[in-house]
Amino acid sequence: MQVKCEHMWPTPVDMALLKGKPRSEWTQPEPMSVQEIDFYLGRVPEWYIELKFLKKPGDYLLARGHDNKLRLSVKSNEPGNPAVHFPIEFCQTKQIRGDRNYYYRIEKTVLQNRSVWQLIHSYQKSNVNEIFYD
Repeated sequence: MQVKCEHMWPTPVDMALLKGKPRSEWTQPEPMSVQEIDFYLGRVPEWYIELKFLKKPGDYLLARGHDNKLRLSVKSNEPGNPAVHFPIEFCQTKQIRGDRNYYYRIEKTVLQNRSVWQLIHSYQKSNVNEIFYD
């Protein structure tokens, strides 16, 4: 039996609002801050994440490193490489000429977004399954 954390979406309040809707129409509201993301843990060392949280390939977790930068940790299925830790940067990417806005992106990648939550979901929905395994 798998026990679900009571703080994960959908909460009992959300379930009351979603009652009568088919599951295919359920959409999770975007969290207002990083601390509200279900899979955000806070400042945790990489070795502890690998040991305690990432169990099967494709499992992922968002945490902060010792330098307080966001880091996405993903369980790998490569032998000898238990997990991969991707630093997330908040910067002006200048992918569009004249764009002065700041975006989140995984360092040294092209895909960018205005929020960390949307960035991770865009990688999950990407046709090029670069990070997440099915």
